[in-house]
Amino acid sequence: MANTGTRDQRRHPRLATREDAQFSCAGVVLRCEIRNYCLNGLYLSFVDKQALAALLPRLAGASAQVEFVGEGGAGQRFLIGTQVAHISAGGLGLFVEHMPD
Repeated sequence: MANTGTRDQRRHPRLATREDAQFSCAGVVLRCEIRNYCLNGLYLSFVDKQALAALLPRLAGASAQVEFVGEGGAGQRFLIGTQVAHISAGGLGLFVEHMPD
């Protein structure tokens, strides 16, 4: 079978979730949903795709923050420092140096 170049290059397995969150970058705050996470990363899906599109030129490699309340809004509040690592249609992959426990 031929190699199609689609090999998963992630270092850590991703775990699926659905947590409402807020993404902050360059003075802009956008509502989003954490769709999956791993030891050093998050993938966010955005509610307002137009607002995300307007912010895209400033995102590559930018520092950002993600804030959410764990356990479906009933748990502890988290504020995580991140760096934008991947930009895709409607979503962002973020590098997290220190994932909270």
